[in-house]
Amino acid sequence: MTVTARFITASRDDLFAMTRALVGAIEDGMLQDPADPVIVAVTGTGNSGKKIVTDAAREFLLGTAAHMRGWDGMDEYWTGDHKGLPCEIHFIDTFYYDCYSNSRIHFHDYDRAINEFLSMRTQGGMTFMQNTQKAHEKTALSVHIESPMESEIYLDFSASTAPHWRKDTSLCRFFAERAARAPWLRYVEVTAHDPRLMTPGFLQKSFKAIKPESVGPTGGVMPASVYGQDCFVPGTAP
Repeated sequence: MTVTARFITASRDDLFAMTRALVGAIEDGMLQDPADPVIVAVTGTGNSGKKIVTDAAREFLLGTAAHMRGWDGMDEYWTGDHKGLPCEIHFIDTFYYDCYSNSRIHFHDYDRAINEFLSMRTQGGMTFMQNTQKAHEKTALSVHIESPMESEIYLDFSASTAPHWRKDTSLCRFFAERAARAPWLRYVEVTAHDPRLMTPGFLQKSFKAIKPESVGPTGGVMPASVYGQDCFVPGTAP
């Protein structure tokens, strides 16, 4: 059982606000077990702002006093305090294959590389895996972000590999009409996988917090239900 919210963001700030709403709704107890961090898979089209999800979560949880080990944008291991308790935010972009501060991470063996990355943790917190080839079995949240500005590179791809929004003619029309004057327009899907996040408290504080009714001139998000899809979709995410 999963629950998916599909919506449209209109600005870069919207992606920060979306992440703050999601992270702020996670129970503190889920952030305290080093053996069971909150794992977030982040995927999407190129140059869509995927890294914002990790950066916004780190700023929200650890503030500005956190310390980083690793290589910026490749594998990052942030340590700090959250509400007086030690907390770590770890990030990896699997796109770089073997260009990581930990030389034992190389993705010719995907599962082994992920396990090595996960073994770096000593405190509770959150782990962000960007551009993942497959979901980790303990993934708690998935965030998928698509930019209409990247659409041309998908024109020759099959429907199964095309961006999700291209499968909906009304969304295609919406992006085509607005992308030129709204360069940060994004189609976003957020899926909760962890049963602990299937609670009314999490859904009300997170998904509903990022579901205003319309895109304003400078920001705000629009639920994809405006274009014939339900914003909240029980079941398996596409």
